[in-house]
Amino acid sequence: MTNNLKLNYTKAEYRDDYSDSDGEFWQCEAQESLINKLIITLREAKEYKKSRNEYNKKTWLSHNAILVSGQRGTGKTVFLRNCEKLWRLDCKNNDDLNSEELIFLSVIDPTMLVNNDNFSNVIIAQIYYVVEQKIRNSSEINGVGSVTEKAKANFYNSLKKLADALGKKDDFNGHSGIDKILQYNSGIQIESYFHLFIESAINLLGCQALVLPIDDVDMALGRAFEVVDDVRRLLGCPYIIPIVSGDMRLYEQMTNVHFDKNAYDNESKNEDLISEGILISKELTTSYLTKVFPNQMRIGLRPIANIIPSLSIIPHFSDSGLRIADYYDLIFNRFYFLCSNEEVLNNWPSPESARELTQLVRSINPEILSNKSDNIIWGTFQNWAEQKKNGVAFTNAMSWFTFNDLDVETSFNIENVIAFNPKLQMTREQYPWANKDFLGSQKDALNSMFSQPKQASAQLTSNLFILNSAYNEDNYTLRSMPPYEFFDDKKYVTQEVIKATNTSMLEDSNSNVLLDIYTHGDYYSTLSVTYQYVFCSRAFELILFSFVNKSLDIEKDIYNILGRRPFYSIFNANPTKVIQDDSLEEDLEKTDDSKRSSADILAGKINDWKKNHKDFFDEINSSDLISIFSFMFNKTFSALHLYKSKKNYTDEHLTDLARRFELILVNSAMTASIKGNAINANVAQTDNYKTLRDYNEFIKYDRTITRNHEKLKDENISNEFCLRFIDVLWDHPIFEINKCRNVLENLYSLGKSESDDKAASNESKLSRLRDELKLENLQRVNYIYNRLIKLDESNKKKLDKFIQDSKVTNNTKLDSSNKLDLALFNAIKKYLESINDKG
Repeated sequence: MTNNLKLNYTKAEYRDDYSDSDGEFWQCEAQESLINKLIITLREAKEYKKSRNEYNKKTWLSHNAILVSGQRGTGKTVFLRNCEKLWRLDCKNNDDLNSEELIFLSVIDPTMLVNNDNFSNVIIAQIYYVVEQKIRNSSEINGVGSVTEKAKANFYNSLKKLADALGKKDDFNGHSGIDKILQYNSGIQIESYFHLFIESAINLLGCQALVLPIDDVDMALGRAFEVVDDVRRLLGCPYIIPIVSGDMRLYEQMTNVHFDKNAYDNESKNEDLISEGILISKELTTSYLTKVFPNQMRIGLRPIANIIPSLSIIPHFSDSGLRIADYYDLIFNRFYFLCSNEEVLNNWPSPESARELTQLVRSINPEILSNKSDNIIWGTFQNWAEQKKNGVAFTNAMSWFTFNDLDVETSFNIENVIAFNPKLQMTREQYPWANKDFLGSQKDALNSMFSQPKQASAQLTSNLFILNSAYNEDNYTLRSMPPYEFFDDKKYVTQEVIKATNTSMLEDSNSNVLLDIYTHGDYYSTLSVTYQYVFCSRAFELILFSFVNKSLDIEKDIYNILGRRPFYSIFNANPTKVIQDDSLEEDLEKTDDSKRSSADILAGKINDWKKNHKDFFDEINSSDLISIFSFMFNKTFSALHLYKSKKNYTDEHLTDLARRFELILVNSAMTASIKGNAINANVAQTDNYKTLRDYNEFIKYDRTITRNHEKLKDENISNEFCLRFIDVLWDHPIFEINKCRNVLENLYSLGKSESDDKAASNESKLSRLRDELKLENLQRVNYIYNRLIKLDESNKKKLDKFIQDSKVTNNTKLDSSNKLDLALFNAIKKYLESINDKG
């Protein structure tokens, strides 16, 4: 036996005669076990023949069926088809064995039985065919080896008796009385006639026993018990050695089903009777299979996991081959580029049986992996992932084609990439095997984020409302998706903060770029100010775009990204705006101008960044980055959700959140690339702003990212390219704008401030004044005027100017005081309109 097993992927698939070739037969231990069992049963057959010569009226049953068990795809069929060659090969090397003492019949597949074929008849026909061939051949032989007329006569006579007995057994229902008793008598003799038939056959063939391989019994679901029962009754003849293949777990199930039908009545109202019947059925199943397939006659095939360490892939038999571990490395390097960590690779659609491994190697052989036929090989990998129902690999493969099909005229939109868009994965007709409960997982994430519903009931309700309007319980995704970026009352920037910050940062255009990347302002509060909610998915899209884009005009693509809703925000789940105020058109135009400016700045910086790292981008097909970016996506947004679920960040600024996103994203890339055990602790969750805002201080206290970086450096030279990717990623303009690995400037505080609360109070008062003014009661005008002044002293200057501009004409009936009241009335109306109210 050899420990150097081989898989020759150039060999014709139908050629399963592996036992003659060194190393191509993988079940070495099973081969040895088979030979030992054949020797034992051959000896028993000889002893039985001797006893029959002494007293031929007595028959014995020997439960000598050899069971070759193993899960689907372990190579049971190949094993059966090679049994004869394994026997002959062993006899050739062992002078004590004579290969001619056993004659192997052709493999019988019960799944091929058609209509009313009876399995016992098929067995008899199989034996008859072998004997008939021997008789024909012997007619050309004179002398020794020829079949005598007496032997032929004995064979045909025994066949006739057996056929008559079997035929009469089938006619039992057509007889009664003494005739029926006679028919039963013929049926009882079937066993004796069958032994005589086999005995005459082996005497004519010149052997000691017949070996009958029976394949795929466990797949013949409708006939399985019939076949096994025939093995028990007829094939208990010691002259026949059945070799039956199948999965023992399926045998138990099918036998149990048979006994269930007879052990109790499902429609019975007696529960005790049913319970007892179930128990009896299980006991009968165990006893029956122990009798038909004795434990000492069972051969277990090795699972593929035990074979792989000794297995090599060869294109030709003379080649030394490629170890499976090295073959898997080629697979990972192509389809999981830059991903080396077990957290990523454990989920790859690995072959689970010998059949699947052979199919994988034939589909994606080492030669194909070594060339650049990207489209063909990724298409093959996609088919393999679909066969294995592996959602991660399948969506990565589809996304690879989306990236690869990008050209200079294609506008980039991450929502067209299935790995990042749950809605694209939910086509039940196209992907009926999708099994990840998307809505349920998002609701679980929401509940964990708002763990105190009384305090956050409005936010929880609003998020759930959007979620339920976009998805239903039947929406399943192909892969697990991270929690959405939900909105909450502490993760937004107010207009007042924006104006105050921009006033102090007139010389720094980067502050506006940060605002356009990380916030979205299409959603308004009940106040007359825009709340810019904070999201990170737009930043992720911009980074991904900058790595994979092929556009000549990236400024246009960047502007489109900045103008769209953040792709993985709850607001993008359903395009309906939560709270909208249509009167802010002027503010929106300014925002649009800002985004054009930001797009121009980012385009220039990204172009420079790609030029600085030209060597890196020249060496890769950027489409191959799909696997690491899809992992980073899940890892990053899961970590961001955990960060947002904490409510103790009292001094958070937009720049702080951007720093957290930077560190989380970079750490996720490191985690994916580390071959050994990465540090999986969450990074940048601290509320100690002194350390967060100074990177040199941060790495002293939060060691997760630095330890992962050190691990990556310590690993062998194969990870050099991974380090280069980390350097390129960390040098990205989005991070550079936010002073990456430096000291932060605290820009744009998040959440409500005291001035916001005052504005809310003023808004409430102004609302009541509007209602009073609608009465147009001039007697109340001075009262309202005084209240407005008290509300905000700056109102007086504005109102006085409006009074001066107000002209009372064509109303001579009014006295001077009334004219003043009317001027006040018009001034107040204009003022209220100026603060964005049409009332």
